[in-house]
Amino acid sequence: MKRKGFTLIELIIVVIIVGILATLAIPQYTKAVERARWGKAKHALGLIINAEKMLAGETGSFLQVNQGAGPLNDSALGSYVELNDVDNDTDWIYYTQLNNPPGGTTCEAVAMRRSGTYKDRWIALDNTGAWRGTLNPD
Repeated sequence: MKRKGFTLIELIIVVIIVGILATLAIPQYTKAVERARWGKAKHALGLIINAEKMLAGETGSFLQVNQGAGPLNDSALGSYVELNDVDNDTDWIYYTQLNNPPGGTTCEAVAMRRSGTYKDRWIALDNTGAWRGTLNPD
C-alpha cells in the first residue's frame, strides 16, 4: 500500500531550508528599504534647494528655516515648490541653514533621521550641489 503525504523528516528539511533562505533574504530587504528612505531624503533635499534658489533669485537672499520652526511648505519656500510631502515625511526632519564662507553666503538643506537604527544621522545638500554628512546607510 502506497502512502500519501510527507514524512516528518521531509517537513523538517523544508522548514530548515525556508529558515536559511529567510536568514539570507531579510537583511537584504531591510537594506533595500533603508536605501529607499535615504533616496527619498535626497530627493526632498533637491526640492528644498531648488525652492531656495528660486527665492534667492527673486529676493537676493536665502531663507533659513530652523529645525522645529514649522512646515517648510508654510514658509516662503512653499510658494516656489510643493513641499507637503516633505513636511509629512515621518522618517526625516528637514530644515535649512545659512552658511557664511569667505566670498558669500550659501544655503544648505539638511535632513536628519527621526528614529530607527540611523537616528540622528544626517545628510545635507548646499546650493552649489555639494553633499555633506552621512551619504548612505552602512
